[in-house]
Amino acid sequence: MKNQKALGAFLIVFASACFAMVPFMAKTTYDEGANALGMLSSRFAMSAILMVVLRLIFVRDTPWPRMQLLPDLLSLGFVGITICALTYFTAIRDIDTSLAIVIFYCNPVMVVLASWLIYKKKPSKSIVYALIFTMVGVGITAGELGGGSTQAVVLVLISSLAYVFYALGCSRSLKHTDMFTGVTFVNIGAALGFNLFALVSPGGMTADYPDTTKGWLIIVALAIVGTVFPTSTFFMGLKRIGTNMTSIFTTSEPVFGIACGVLILNERLSLNSVIGATFVIGALLMLSVVESRTETVTAHQ
Repeated sequence: MKNQKALGAFLIVFASACFAMVPFMAKTTYDEGANALGMLSSRFAMSAILMVVLRLIFVRDTPWPRMQLLPDLLSLGFVGITICALTYFTAIRDIDTSLAIVIFYCNPVMVVLASWLIYKKKPSKSIVYALIFTMVGVGITAGELGGGSTQAVVLVLISSLAYVFYALGCSRSLKHTDMFTGVTFVNIGAALGFNLFALVSPGGMTADYPDTTKGWLIIVALAIVGTVFPTSTFFMGLKRIGTNMTSIFTTSEPVFGIACGVLILNERLSLNSVIGATFVIGALLMLSVVESRTETVTAHQ
């Protein structure tokens, strides 16, 4: 049992580390001639195909989702992931990834506020304190606009807001199917969304693809290491340690992301950035612990 718990924790941290590598790999494809839309349309087309293959191999005995559920799952990817990822990966062309990560993680504030407005779920005092810490950290970090732009910050905030509605939608729709199958269809929806954008080019938004073999290899790596591997290992870990502990271990993702920005992309990390990131990551950990305790108490009632 202990070995399974340790393996589960490792799998969640591994998934977080893989997800944290995505901005670094994406920026590298930009250096090879791609833009955000070209990179994302290729990445999600590949990952959707790979996840369907894995689903047919490893979860083949599990029933497929009901037909009534498919539009919900596909729309989560088609709308939610498309808006969230396209705005975020467009922004990091003009802004340090470490700054983008900290600003993006103001989404717990938005999730709580949305839950309060939509589901009338009033936050506890502990959650309010954590949210205040988050906003203070984001405020401190957002002041570090060197090498960035106001437009990029706005795009990250839009991405964070889109993630809120995506997360709320997932919490509703993924209850009605097994997680891996659900996420597979969400990825298919995202692939359809990005490639429709690439095909239609709304507002002159064209898709630029890599000019080099290196660029295409990185997109393949994005599909495998940045999408399929972490998605698979995340749910393998979730089964072993449950949602309570999973939420705590996933707070390692912004830490890994900031480390990648500094160590691999040579981004400058000022004292204000460190303080802001500490506030945000500390608040995320506090929120995770509070949520974990709440779910434990509820389960024992």
